[in-house]
Amino acid sequence: MTKDQRGGIRTAAVFVHKGSGLWRLDEDKRSVSYDPENGVIFQGATADESPGKDRKDWLPAEVSLFHPLQMRIWGASMDDWRIASAESKDRFARRSLVNTFDSDFTGYALVDLEFGVVVERLNGHP
Repeated sequence: MTKDQRGGIRTAAVFVHKGSGLWRLDEDKRSVSYDPENGVIFQGATADESPGKDRKDWLPAEVSLFHPLQMRIWGASMDDWRIASAESKDRFARRSLVNTFDSDFTGYALVDLEFGVVVERLNGHP
């Protein structure tokens, strides 16, 4: 379940196989998936794009939660958020985020350290 900046809630089912790189996002009547063996992104059953076998730079927001190290927060040249602070409690690590283009916009990512996934992410709030 994700909530957009206007407060709207969307529900989606996500399947991720980290070992192979395969993922699928099913939401309402839409299905998007990535086949790493052939390097193809599918919209439903139709091959929509063939970005190559090393495609790791694009993930739907819902799928990126399962790949915290690929989120655009770690200081790479294309990243639009940076980590301002970090704190851990029990099995969770909270990363406070600041937008690199406008420091008035902040957010956070809550990482489940046991499973290696982001369980909550909020950004874009002044």
